[in-house]
Amino acid sequence: MARDAAGESTDFRGGPDAEPVRDSGQSTRVPPGRPKSDTFVGQKSVRIKYTKSRAGLAVRLALPVLAATIAGLIILALVVRDRLSVLQLNDLRSDATYIAFHAGTLGRFLIYHQQKFLEKHPEYLEMAEWPAGDHWLVTHGFVSQDEWVEATGFQLDEYAPASIMERAAERIILQDYDRFLNSTRTRTEMVAAFLLTPSGAVMAQSRNATFRFDHLALKSVPLTVDPVVVNNIHIYVDVVTSIPPEPVVRAVARIYANDNPEILLGSSVAVLRTHRHSVEQNAFMLSLAGLGLLLAVLIAIASWYSARRIIAPMRRLAADMQAMAEGDFNRRATGKDGYEIDLLARAFNSMAERVRVARLNERKTSRLESDLAVAREIQNNLLPLQTPRVRGLDMHTIYRPAREIGGDYFDFLPVDDRHVGLVVADASGKSIPAALVMSTTRAILRFVAPGAESAAETLSRVNAILSVDIPKGMFVTAYYVILDPLAQTMLCASAGHTPMLIARADGGVDIVNPGGIALGFDRGAIFERSIREERIKLGRGDRVFLYTDGVVECMNAAEEEYSDRRLREFLRRNRDLSSHDFVGALMADLDRHRGTADMRDDITIVTFKVL
Repeated sequence: MARDAAGESTDFRGGPDAEPVRDSGQSTRVPPGRPKSDTFVGQKSVRIKYTKSRAGLAVRLALPVLAATIAGLIILALVVRDRLSVLQLNDLRSDATYIAFHAGTLGRFLIYHQQKFLEKHPEYLEMAEWPAGDHWLVTHGFVSQDEWVEATGFQLDEYAPASIMERAAERIILQDYDRFLNSTRTRTEMVAAFLLTPSGAVMAQSRNATFRFDHLALKSVPLTVDPVVVNNIHIYVDVVTSIPPEPVVRAVARIYANDNPEILLGSSVAVLRTHRHSVEQNAFMLSLAGLGLLLAVLIAIASWYSARRIIAPMRRLAADMQAMAEGDFNRRATGKDGYEIDLLARAFNSMAERVRVARLNERKTSRLESDLAVAREIQNNLLPLQTPRVRGLDMHTIYRPAREIGGDYFDFLPVDDRHVGLVVADASGKSIPAALVMSTTRAILRFVAPGAESAAETLSRVNAILSVDIPKGMFVTAYYVILDPLAQTMLCASAGHTPMLIARADGGVDIVNPGGIALGFDRGAIFERSIREERIKLGRGDRVFLYTDGVVECMNAAEEEYSDRRLREFLRRNRDLSSHDFVGALMADLDRHRGTADMRDDITIVTFKVL
């Protein structure tokens, strides 16, 4: 706080009990202390908002797990379905290969004996009829004579038309083909089987054939796969997709002559449906979907329950935080899971304890600041609110404490109707202790100064009273002047204070230091032997400068003091300024010297110029 009182020329009148006339001066007051409060500075009301649904966060935590599970199940189902499709198709191809091989073996045996018979009896190719018993099925023992007679309707020695015998042969071969197909392991998938001559004519086909052989479009759907060769039977297995209403697995067995793959004896064709393959896939997918749904439900329940277990301590912690936000700083959180929530609860408890301690400290600080504000206000009221106007003098003062409350003191004391006392003092220490000692010194001075014509005697009487009660280790330095404005003389005494400086009109600077020890060091004898006083005669243009050691000991960041030499030089150069301008220029010079360094000591200045 800086205090700057402007001085004006006026008469100083009054009796021994009169106070000096006071003008309004410049004063920066610290606002009164903050009242006690149960809230933090700038604290706002804080409410923690919860989701409306108690399970909201749990559901949000469980949904990603559920979504990931469903996605994983879908991917797994597709992979398994694809793998199953490959396995089923391979199984069908294996069955088709098996059927084609055995059908080809049977067909090669039949074709071989038919060709052998025709090679031996080529005339039968041109005859419209011949003896029924001479057919190659009968002669090679493929059918009994009774079965053949029953199939043709002719006796063995009777001539029968060739067409009738061929139809009978086809029926007999068809019966054998059906018996063979019914004995296979994949008859439920079998669509049809055909036995073909080398020219591609149908020699025989299964009874359960649901479409003609030409529906297979064997010529328009060529064989593009590599054959499997077993006993000169080349077996080709492929999937034909051009057969409605669904693809089929086709197995073609090419029957060649022994050791001569260029002589084709015939072909055996087996056709298997893929319907069961699709049905099993659909059934599998349906079962997998049901299992996946059940698994997803179980995972969702487990995830939700796990999330609830995680969220429950979080909600308790949030409630504890809300309680603390509302002022319950004794609230403590409890973590029971032993994991991150427990660590968070410990951190919260540590924070709550620190906040509680900080709040107590804040209350103490608030009370201390309030007390300091009151003490500062009291000290402000103890200092002169304005500089007295004394005829023939241009007077100005300034007081700037280094802290909220300073230990410096200056005052104007009425001695009698002609004399006025000026005092500048500095208590050891800082802040409240120094201020208390200084307020005591002020009270004593105001009690003993009126009527006392000796400056040394006045300080002796002050020391005698102050030294009784001053705390051990504390003292007060003081410079006391009894001024006679009419005679332009001063009676000066110093109690260990910085010397008074007088800048003479002729340019010289006098250092006035009568000598003496500080107030409070000794209760009487030593102090009285050391105290001296001097009488100083003033002339027109002289400037008197009283100050505390905060002026010359003002330090910058490099620990360099302003110094007595620099002060005297400033006084010599600027003595002719008005007291107001002189003090302003000096404070500006002190601020420039200090720079960014902190102010370490109080600064008090009382100066006047003889007009």
